[in-house]
Amino acid sequence: MKRIVVLFGLVVLAVAAVVCLLFFRHARQVVLLIPLDSRPVNTQYAQILGRLGGAEVILPPKERLDLYLRPAPADDLLSWLEENRGLAEKMIISVNEIINGGLIASRDAASYRGLNGRLGRLKTFLNNNKNKNITLLYVLPRHLPSQFTELWNYREDLARWAELAGRLDGGGGCRQFTEEEEAHWRAEMHRLEKRLPPQILASYQAVYQGAENLAGVLLQMAQAGLCQELVVGVDDAVPCGLNSSLFERLKDDAAQKGLGERVKFIHGADDLTMLVLARKVAGLAKRTPVAVTWLEPADREAVFPYEGVPAEEMVRERLEYLGAYQDQRGRLALYIHSRPVRDPAYVRLLRDTLQAGRERDAAAVTALADIACTNRADEALLEAMGPDRLYGLVEVYAGWNTAGNSLGTVLAHGLLLDYRRSRLWWDTEGLEAHREFQAIRIADDYLFQCQVRDEFNRWAQQEGIDPADFGPRWEDANRKLRELMASRLQEVGLENCTVSFPWPRSFEIQVEAKRSS
Repeated sequence: MKRIVVLFGLVVLAVAAVVCLLFFRHARQVVLLIPLDSRPVNTQYAQILGRLGGAEVILPPKERLDLYLRPAPADDLLSWLEENRGLAEKMIISVNEIINGGLIASRDAASYRGLNGRLGRLKTFLNNNKNKNITLLYVLPRHLPSQFTELWNYREDLARWAELAGRLDGGGGCRQFTEEEEAHWRAEMHRLEKRLPPQILASYQAVYQGAENLAGVLLQMAQAGLCQELVVGVDDAVPCGLNSSLFERLKDDAAQKGLGERVKFIHGADDLTMLVLARKVAGLAKRTPVAVTWLEPADREAVFPYEGVPAEEMVRERLEYLGAYQDQRGRLALYIHSRPVRDPAYVRLLRDTLQAGRERDAAAVTALADIACTNRADEALLEAMGPDRLYGLVEVYAGWNTAGNSLGTVLAHGLLLDYRRSRLWWDTEGLEAHREFQAIRIADDYLFQCQVRDEFNRWAQQEGIDPADFGPRWEDANRKLRELMASRLQEVGLENCTVSFPWPRSFEIQVEAKRSS
């Protein structure tokens, strides 16, 4: 009889465990996402990292999103948002897409005209959904003018004029200057203004004026409590420039309004969706310690290309936003590689350092941010460590586009992986998502950006195809891409990946990845 009672108790416990497991499997979070634009970094990456964190990220249909130079039908996007609001309690709404038509479109002064109707609909939507967890994301235009407008022909003079204007405005890191410097800068600005056609300079200034007006409306929405948070980023910047100056003014304005907890400012663009998603999915109930190791400590003060502030501030902004803090005993061990490899001894030292760190704390997530090069991984580093062996030393890696993009990507990925380990250990789908994201980083950051992109561009030019706009030769370009990538993918065990150009240009690729066993 006693044995029967014990067996019955074990059966009850087993059933309860199964019920709990099924409950947690099906009680996954759902996030509605209006992306910054339709590129994989803002769509596919968010969905993969969402699965890592046990969340489903729902996107609008492709036909309602932008496609390179074709802006999104913003009114249709607003309608989609209104129609699908019942699907999720959490939302990320990128203002550049839903108001301007996309990140590229938001670099054009024309995209800031006649916005009252769309802003009114957005405000009404937010007002009717105050019970939702909604983040508005807005990215200020980049320093360089858009290459898809007539401004591009004057880009050097406009960029220099904007830098001088930012210096005189005291924006960014340019708050102090001497009278002699001021006189010199004003004289140079005067020379540039005489050289630039008045309508060109006016159009360039109108981009930032439109952005400032739009950002002001968003701050009012945040102050009225229409969203849980507003995240303001700034696209490719320099320490002094019109966008850096505007960024600082908005930050000061938010502080004066007492919006420090509701409005966040982060230098960056393409990694922000991943950061917002990580914060929204993993939450901030418990702050996460992160052990940050600069492999070249002097580079903490360096301002990397397309960033407006020193690298250490880029890290600090992202950690603070994610509710993390620096602690050498952290559950996430972040190593930052910031200079191209010149000496094989460096790689040996790095390998030993990573191995020692993993042996010291096997439970910590080990991440490597490769910010040494722009728009690609450090090829010498990956070749020395072995792209097919990299994930034996680290679990998280990124080395693409700007330094801020790589830093934000590894932090979002790493913290979501830590979250999965601590709370979703049973989630096999999350583990598959983690491996898929690992594969994408090798395929895109290393294989394509380092080995294939230049070769593809040479082929395209020989074929009379513009690498910046394939036009009707998009499918020809995809066939050539698959041809060039096939053997390289096989060499690193990623032969099950498929690759394509998501936009008709060669700047990035989309990787549908399944790691081979």
